[in-house]
Formats: sequence, structure tokens, C-alpha cells
Amino acid sequence: KIKRSFTNLALGKYLTLMVSLGTMLVCLCSTSLSAESAMWTKLNSSGDAPTKRKAFGMVEVAEGTFIVFGGNDLTSFTNNIQKLEVSGTTSTWTQLYNSIGADAPTARDHHTMTYFVDGVTVVFGGSDGTFQNDVWEMKVSGISAVWNQLTNAGATPSVRAGHTMTAFSDNTGVMFGGNNNDGYLNDVYQLQRSDNTSHWTQLTDSGSPPSRRSSHAMTGLADG
Repeated sequence: KIKRSFTNLALGKYLTLMVSLGTMLVCLCSTSLSAESAMWTKLNSSGDAPTKRKAFGMVEVAEGTFIVFGGNDLTSFTNNIQKLEVSGTTSTWTQLYNSIGADAPTARDHHTMTYFVDGVTVVFGGSDGTFQNDVWEMKVSGISAVWNQLTNAGATPSVRAGHTMTAFSDNTGVMFGGNNNDGYLNDVYQLQRSDNTSHWTQLTDSGSPPSRRSSHAMTGLADG
């Protein structure tokens, strides 16, 4: 049985997909979301494409523009950053660089990378061989990635990897699940950001919550 993992994001009526087949990234594809026909098209790539990797983060920062960060190739973790611009069946990659003299997240995998409505990308947690619960804001300026580490406050989530985070229209985020040295998790936290601080609130479950899990999917709905 072939093992695979993937990262996918919506691009208009298409789904932009990066696939990790077995253990390595093998293709970047798009498919129509039409219920009548799901047509796969391998994109023609140019520029500085990422090395093969798995467990990376990917986020859409503008229509047709994506940022890929981190992951690992089974020999080492990475914290390099690439920008992907998709137009039709063509994808163009640009290597981004961390701002000189500024702090940046350690190389890691199984983190979350979430784009918020204020134009900021947030990276949370993951593992660099050690589970993390740090929070980083990132904006792209030209070919530079400008990072800002936030100070955790409130009911801060435990260190973890393999969790999910979704942003909402009120500029808050919700994080769920993952795993750490204690095993799988199913706790839920709300994230609010202000004054270089990540303010966390643990949400109380009602009803029948999902079982503990990791490397799952989560999507925000219009009604919250």
C-alpha cells in the first residue's frame, strides 16, 4: 500500500496540490473542483523549486501566490522558504531569504502555516527533533521573509506537531489536536494576536468531540 501525504489549497475553481508520495515530494498538480470532471494537470515548473520533502507548510497569500516553508527530506529538517506563483498550467518558483540579522523559526516539520485576514502568515509549533509551541508572524517583502516571534500568553497550548490551525474573518485562529511526547491530542485553542503577543484561550468542548488525532485536516466554515 502506497503511503502518501499532501498539502492542498484552493485556487479559484482549482485545487493546487503538493504531494508527498511515500516519503518524498514528487509533484505539483492542479485539479478542477467540478463534480462532473476532475481533470488532473501537472504544472510546468520553472525557477528555484523546493527540494523533495514532506511535512512542509503551504499557504496562499494572494490569488495564485503561495508560500512553502519547512519540512524534511528524511536526512534533515529545513527552514527554507519558496514563493510559488501559478498562472494557468505554469508554476514559477522564487527562493525567499530570511531578513539579515533577524530571528527566524528553526528548521522543522509538521508545523502549521496559516494566513490571517490582516495579511500576516502565522507559523506555530512543529518539531525540529524536539516538539515546539512557538508562534511566528511572517510577511514577504520582495525576496525577503520578515519574521517576528510572538510571546505566548494565557492558556498556551503544550508543545506539539501534526496539529491543524484555521483562521477566521475576525482575525482569530483556532488550533486543534496534534501529538507530542504524551501521545495524540484533541484539545482546542483560540489564538488572538496583538502587541507582539499571542493570546491563547483553551476552548471548552460540548457535544461529542473528535477522538485524539494527528496529521488530520480542518477547515473554517463561513458561519464560524
